Amino acid sequence: TQEIPLEGQAVPAKLTWSPAGEDFGLQWVNRGEERYLQLENAGEAPVHFNSLQIDGPDKGNFWTTDSSCWNFPGSVIEPGQSCWARVYFQPYEMRAYEAELVATAGGVEFAAPLSCEGGRAELVPSSNPYGFGAAGVGGTGVLRTIMLSNQGNMPGSFFIAVVAGGDSGSFELVDEDCSGFEPVAPAATCSAQVRFKPQSPG
Repeated sequence: TQEIPLEGQAVPAKLTWSPAGEDFGLQWVNRGEERYLQLENAGEAPVHFNSLQIDGPDKGNFWTTDSSCWNFPGSVIEPGQSCWARVYFQPYEMRAYEAELVATAGGVEFAAPLSCEGGRAELVPSSNPYGFGAAGVGGTGVLRTIMLSNQGNMPGSFFIAVVAGGDSGSFELVDEDCSGFEPVAPAATCSAQVRFKPQSPG
């Protein structure tokens, strides 16, 4: 019988994300944006790639659409090798979002924080409903200027005004300065001139 000594060194898995986290910035509500993150084996030994998932409070707004981390033979990432993961984000509300992209290797999790803010323009009138008071039938009518302020966090690049409803024939959009080449910035105001010229008493 011959005894042969066996020895080796156990080193922990070490995967690093580049960038270490991804901030998608301010994105339009109901519009998507995608980013790529690199995952590198920065350790001293090969690691077996187990899983890739999104976790965190807003994980329903982030998802991975593709990854090259499964392309290695046996899903084993050698030291110095890297792969990428594509992450997609879509906000549904005007608020901040947080989640994290989590890769698992050797039972250890490696997370990259994800963040974003949903944005939109909200042109809000100074009064709603807006009262015109009394006007005589057949007269010149009453002209009022309705101020609108952008209470959202994104610039409003267009403005569409439609007079609608059962008595729409008694109201006329005379002019507005919300449309144009310059968008209405957050906290900025624009105006619309509307004339009330009733067609009949009531």
